[in-house]
Amino acid sequence: MTMSWQIQRDLVKWHMGPLFLSNNIYTRILIFDHNWDIHAYPENILKDHDAAQYISGVAWHCYGGDKSESATFHSKFPNVDNYFTECSGFASAPHFSDNLVWNLDVLFIHQPTVWVKSVVLWNIALDDQWGPQVQVSGCKNCRGVITVPRGSNVYRKEVEYYVIGHLSKVAQTQSMRIDSTDNVDGLRSVAFENPDGTIAVVILNKQDQTKSFNVNIEGNIYHFSLNGKSVVSMLYSP
Repeated sequence: MTMSWQIQRDLVKWHMGPLFLSNNIYTRILIFDHNWDIHAYPENILKDHDAAQYISGVAWHCYGGDKSESATFHSKFPNVDNYFTECSGFASAPHFSDNLVWNLDVLFIHQPTVWVKSVVLWNIALDDQWGPQVQVSGCKNCRGVITVPRGSNVYRKEVEYYVIGHLSKVAQTQSMRIDSTDNVDGLRSVAFENPDGTIAVVILNKQDQTKSFNVNIEGNIYHFSLNGKSVVSMLYSP
């Protein structure tokens, strides 16, 4: 299905927006829901004030364009939220460590630092034949966060499961991203302040070799030695 930005603009402007308003529906309207490289699509919609008044945010996918597009977009539309809503692993990319680094580097660490409020992987669960699949031109070898073999009552945790786990283990719902030193000597990091006052930190070593480093949180120093292409999560309680 193809929907031009003009059609989507008019759908929000003349139909969804007014209907939501008149019926006291507070569900947020996100536009676009596609790749970073087609940023002109949501920009054109948001330039129309009558449509923009009903729009809460823009949704992005990972399959084309640059991972920092949300930062550029935020500079143009600072009052519009950004959400990352789809990226999938692929059976053609089987190496655990490479997938771990890519997902954390591009999605789970980088996206929160460029004004993105959520990161979602797609799909949550698929079988060992990368299905079920519908008869449309879509992904034929997408990997789920977990794999459930056909005819089985067990499941296998894929690398994406552990990527999500590193964030969800320490970062709580409604946490706020806070500044952290990032991208130094092959190390990437992201930090959040949780509603209960604790501080969540996730650090990725992108390099092949082991890295030793110190983490300074409010004057408290913690020493880590992190293997190549690995990640550590920590939760600090003041």
